Amino acid sequence: MPRNVTATLRQTAMSTPDLLLRSKKHHARSLIQRQRLAQARILYREICQLDCRDAEAWFTLGLLSGMLGDFQEAAACNRQATELQPDYADAHFNHAKAQQALAHAEEAARSYRCALQLRPRWPEACNNLGNVLQEQGQLREAIDLYHQALAINPGYLDARINLGNALRQRGEFEQAAEQYRAVLAVQENQAATHKYLGNVQIAQGQLEAALSSYRRAAQLDPADSGSVAAQAAVLERQGRPAEAFDLIRPYLESDRVDLEIASVLAAFCDNVGRCDEAIALLERGLSAPDEVLSRDRRSIAHFSLGRLYDQAKDYDKAFAHVKAGNELKPDDFDRKEFAGFIDDLIATFDADFMTRAPRARHGSTRPLFIVGMPRSGTSLVEQILASHPDVCGGGELEDIKQLAFGAGALIGSLQAYPQVTRGLTAESCDLLAARYLNRLALLSREARYVTDKMPQNFLALGLIALLFPNARVIHCRRDPMDTCLSCYFHDFTGYHPYVYRLENLGFYYRQYQRLMRHWRPILPLPILEVVYEDLVANPKAGTRRLLTFCELPWDDRCLRFYESSRVVHTSSYQQVRKPVYRSSLGRWRHYAAYLEPLQQALQGDEQQPGGGRPDQAPAHDST
Repeated sequence: MPRNVTATLRQTAMSTPDLLLRSKKHHARSLIQRQRLAQARILYREICQLDCRDAEAWFTLGLLSGMLGDFQEAAACNRQATELQPDYADAHFNHAKAQQALAHAEEAARSYRCALQLRPRWPEACNNLGNVLQEQGQLREAIDLYHQALAINPGYLDARINLGNALRQRGEFEQAAEQYRAVLAVQENQAATHKYLGNVQIAQGQLEAALSSYRRAAQLDPADSGSVAAQAAVLERQGRPAEAFDLIRPYLESDRVDLEIASVLAAFCDNVGRCDEAIALLERGLSAPDEVLSRDRRSIAHFSLGRLYDQAKDYDKAFAHVKAGNELKPDDFDRKEFAGFIDDLIATFDADFMTRAPRARHGSTRPLFIVGMPRSGTSLVEQILASHPDVCGGGELEDIKQLAFGAGALIGSLQAYPQVTRGLTAESCDLLAARYLNRLALLSREARYVTDKMPQNFLALGLIALLFPNARVIHCRRDPMDTCLSCYFHDFTGYHPYVYRLENLGFYYRQYQRLMRHWRPILPLPILEVVYEDLVANPKAGTRRLLTFCELPWDDRCLRFYESSRVVHTSSYQQVRKPVYRSSLGRWRHYAAYLEPLQQALQGDEQQPGGGRPDQAPAHDST
């Protein structure tokens, strides 16, 4: 055979696979353009078999599998693409998305980080990695990533919404509201964002504003029962259970269980005689597969059932549900970090500094601070005092925390709180105090006192002494076991990472005790210690003691605090609508079989930071 014919045949034989691959790819791309994705995927499987070294083909097969909801194959294909081509940023990104869809958070985070190493200015990768970390409870890094995404693309609304959600989880409500309002300024018809804003307004005690936000969300998305459930929750908090029930009644008559509706019914079912129905609905709703229900909805339902079973004295079921609800929360409480923060407070506000530190010079006696552990009786004390005509109940104000962590910006210091307070002058104390007093004036201009019952202000008593040297402080204490159990059973709004695990609760409680032991001898402020058990045992004597401390005349309305028309914005709003009751005393004994981790944590280890014995008297992803 002539040499030129042999060469031609050899060249044709060698090019046949390439021609076949090109033909199949051309056909597959045509199918993709016509949205015939399943057929295109079949072709790309054949292509990958013909040339297993083609990273782009593996990537495209992974992309098609992801679009068709086959995340297992999507993850495997993108992994193959990255092994063939380690610098393939898009394949790392899509591998992360597939792993995220499969709830493999650690693997998803690793792949998003690889994508960002290869392409640092990638706002979608920042946003999606932030979502993974937010789901894991790593809120600080998530917030940084959302900020990074917005620095690259300020118009990236998904990242702004996710930032708002993370800030809300951190308890930074005003900052979260700013993000939601910025989104609504661009896209006013986003129903979900109106609902998110309503959630923040609830946390801030702005019930009418929250009701308006939820109504707007329901108008924009009539199919979303969550906005209806949220409206009912606000009405119930305003003491309007009949209206709340009328609002959700149509959903209760449906064959489909709606967990959000069932959970809000559980909040007031005893007022409408529907608790058995609420329990049945919640149990049925929780039987749905994990992938059907979000962690948040499942957690809320567990807490609702825990409360209802506790009310029914079925303590085993109650604890099982509350434990399940807590375990669905992110376990991101850093004991070492918190103990270090307490160390810093003690070292900064030592006796010498508290003696010589400058003070604000305004002379106001209006602020009345009520501090202690959450669930220690702070709401009861505030409601008693707020029933007096000379007292305005301010609720849980975020302002002291904001002043503490904003002091550096005011004085031009890069130091963090509490060390920044060493740089305060009388002038800067005046400025910080004026901001807070202006806030109190918005709540009331006439009342002699305005209460601030943010329990965690016990962390800021040193700063409070500098800004309000004429203020009074009421410190609420309750049996440690009852306090911690009540925290564990409560589904808090905002950021309370220490409550989700019993051992963390006990540790936090010991740190609180350690700091209060430090404050008592060095604070120049008048402090009244109120023991919850004593107040419940003898309300009249306890009330008289409170009024005497505040130099207020006796008023019988303080004993009938439960008749007050005042709307309580905090999580104890149901309790303060009732007369004083003793059923919560020693409540922990019903759950003693489950509380060994808490008891051990409260006993503590003297060798560890904060050691000591307890006192015997207190998301939107992008493609």
